[in-house]
Amino acid sequence: MRNILIIGYKGLVGTGITKFYESKNDVNLITADLNDKFDLRDKNTIINLYKTNPKIEYIINCSGINDHVDKTLDTQKNKTDLENIDVFLDTNVKSVCWMIEYAKEYLKDLKSIVNFGSVYGVRSPFHPIYKKTKSLGYTVSKHALEGITKYYSTFYAKDGITLNTIRIGGIETINQNEEFKEWFISRTPVGRMANVEDLCGAVDLLCSKKGSYISGQSICVDGGYTAW
Repeated sequence: MRNILIIGYKGLVGTGITKFYESKNDVNLITADLNDKFDLRDKNTIINLYKTNPKIEYIINCSGINDHVDKTLDTQKNKTDLENIDVFLDTNVKSVCWMIEYAKEYLKDLKSIVNFGSVYGVRSPFHPIYKKTKSLGYTVSKHALEGITKYYSTFYAKDGITLNTIRIGGIETINQNEEFKEWFISRTPVGRMANVEDLCGAVDLLCSKKGSYISGQSICVDGGYTAW
């Protein structure tokens, strides 16, 4: 039985990953989400979660804010994109470091941590396809996530703990306009946008013994988008 924690289980990616693991007979699932008043920006919240569930072996971190997905994003409208950057850094960067630090301290059976990144962690968004320019804060935070994963992986490997990022491309949603989808699909070699089910195989590999020799990597699940 694998004890798996999914943080951000109510989000776009988290919902699909949770559904995938709910169908598995060999998984004991623990979940947490910002919408359940689980605040990753609060160290004590993270510590209490780990103390309550000390047998967690795998952590799947789907949590994070995305300015084109989260319509309740707590930014100040009268501030510039640069002035709002701390909102992204607090939730998408600092909190991830705390989550990783405390996981090693409190979870003695920990085997693997999987973070979710973005193709915007290795390149700039193509701004013309967005009605509102993609946030600088989001892009910076996803670049930082790749560095965080590599950094901690080098310290944790000696304890048998792997850390990896799954770098995802565009996931199709009902809110996207046709022009946006056509542009993204035209630049994706497999000829379609992603759905959450496309991510489950890579996640499950990293949350099993089969992935125990993979660490410090950003595994790209983007339909070939970054190959061009």
